[in-house]
Amino acid sequence: MITVIVGDFYIFGVAPYHFFAGLGLLAAVFPATLVMLHKGEDLRWFGWQLVLSLLGLLGGGRFFGLLVEVLNALYEGRNLTLEDIGRSAFVAYGGILGFLLVYRLVLRWLKKHKGALINEKAQLDVLAVFIPLFHGVARLGCLFTGCCYGKEYSGPLSVCYVRPTGTQCCIPVQLIEAVCLMLIFGSMLTLFCKKMLAGRLISIYLAAYAACRFFLEFMRGDLVRGVYFGISFSQIVSLLLLFSLLFFYWRQKRRTRPPTGERVVKGL
Repeated sequence: MITVIVGDFYIFGVAPYHFFAGLGLLAAVFPATLVMLHKGEDLRWFGWQLVLSLLGLLGGGRFFGLLVEVLNALYEGRNLTLEDIGRSAFVAYGGILGFLLVYRLVLRWLKKHKGALINEKAQLDVLAVFIPLFHGVARLGCLFTGCCYGKEYSGPLSVCYVRPTGTQCCIPVQLIEAVCLMLIFGSMLTLFCKKMLAGRLISIYLAAYAACRFFLEFMRGDLVRGVYFGISFSQIVSLLLLFSLLFFYWRQKRRTRPPTGERVVKGL
């Protein structure tokens, strides 16, 4: 059993949420940069590219948090208040999608206006490896902060949060998610090193995380994340993301499929 005194737990004087987020960023950015340099990517503007993408991460996470509060107000049939807006949390899903969106936009701008020698698919493959590493380490910050907690549970491996209002023992869903993300990281790293499914790793990573997150949401106990008719906001995003990825994959296969007549001729 893990016991956490909420508000009084610090690591080297730093709040655990910020400590693990910073640690995850360092663990991911440096090896990702080295891999891109090894592959001959043009990284002259990589510093600006990374800063803008991190702003996209922060903006996307906050936007999704605000969206949750808007949906909560609509679901409960009340007006959205300034208190709701101030209470809006950072949603990891929005952060991931915001980061990737800004990263791709900056890549395309650099190729068009700076003549940068950039292989977009290769860079996104690298991100598919190291984003789950960052996310997995950062998720430990949630475990020791007391946010994103699981349903009540007091058995083996439970985590107990000591708050001013009392002690609450829960499923360590943050730790379970961190393990899932590390497994995704290992899988992406293996595919990348073996040069398998090149150019598709970012889609595979997103699909794997969406499936993982959908099932993990059943263990969550924090209603502030938004639950509507038995399904959470993140589960809705997971389903939309999975269907979108399947649609784009189907459309791409359809575009690259040769005409029927051509296939017959080649067969002869």
